[in-house]
Amino acid sequence: MNILISILQIILALWTLTGSVYMRGNYTDLASVWALETLPAIFWTGLGITQIILAIGMLISVKNNSLRKFATPSALGLAVIFLSGIVLYSSYVGIFGVLWAIIPAALFGFIAYKRKN
Repeated sequence: MNILISILQIILALWTLTGSVYMRGNYTDLASVWALETLPAIFWTGLGITQIILAIGMLISVKNNSLRKFATPSALGLAVIFLSGIVLYSSYVGIFGVLWAIIPAALFGFIAYKRKN
């Protein structure tokens, strides 16, 4: 079971890493209109950098057992960011868009729960 969780953790971290690098440079294409008008550009840069740091925290915790303590806060942070994305991104419109955020957030929550023990 531990191997499956590690594989899931790596896949989700790499998926988040690629998405956050793309989001950091193209947030104007992804964000909803009110979010672009309300939140400054530095917010979007900070959000992208935060996602990158948390995804790297998930990756390094797989390789090194002494750094496994970073998996739980990284997974919880990414779950919160994905859930907040339902409000921030225009691509999360409709049921399929909401599922696009809820499913990874639930998987991050599962990883955080399993890595906490």
